[in-house]
Parts: sequence; structure tokens; C-alpha cells
Amino acid sequence: MLLTDVSSHDLARAIASRLDAVAPRGLRVTDEGASVRVLRGGAWIGGSAAPEIVTGRADERRVETAARAVISGVQDVFAEVLAEPWPASRGEMPAPDARVEEGVLHAWFGSAERPVLSLEPYELSAR
Repeated sequence: MLLTDVSSHDLARAIASRLDAVAPRGLRVTDEGASVRVLRGGAWIGGSAAPEIVTGRADERRVETAARAVISGVQDVFAEVLAEPWPASRGEMPAPDARVEEGVLHAWFGSAERPVLSLEPYELSAR
């Protein structure tokens, strides 16, 4: 398992910006320290502090777990606000997932082979 130098704050910022880029209208995703927050009209309505488990030298599995927890938490907030299985518009809610490959974090919803929505990859610092 590759060790990477990852700041919990940088990971939160990276995931938040990628989720904000695909957030439903009226919702914003921001980072605050090592937390990812969902805002509606400027008010905090949910999020995840999962990046806190990643500090300093972390293995890929820990980064994947943190990313998966964040996108799952944000997905739950979106789905609750929209009353639909975001990012799908009906049916089952696509499962959140994440994987680190060659020092790059990939995160998506749905199957790896046919994701419903993929987030922009995030390059980690390999050491």
C-alpha cells in the first residue's frame, strides 16, 4: 500500500470543490478545516468530517475510506433536500465509491464500469 503525504484540509478542499461543481441548484459544498459542509442559502445543512482520518502520511486505503465517507454524506444531504436518489433522478441511489490509482484519487457514484457521475480526479503527493 503506497503511502501518500495528504493534508486532511487539502483533501477536504479538493473533494468539496469537486462536489460543489456538480451540486444541485441552490446548494453549495465548501470546506472548513478538515470538514466538508453543504450549505443552502448560506446555512449549514450537513456534511462530513471524514477527511480528519487522513493526516500526514496515509495509505491509499485510508484516503479511499475518507473520500467514500465524504461523498456518501454529501450525497445523503443532496438526496434528502431533493427527495430523489441523487445523482440519479429516480430508482435506486447510486453507491458512492473511491479508489486511488497511481497516486490519483478517483471518486464516483454507481459502478466503476458505468458510473452515474464521476468527480474530477485529484492527484495526491506520493512519497
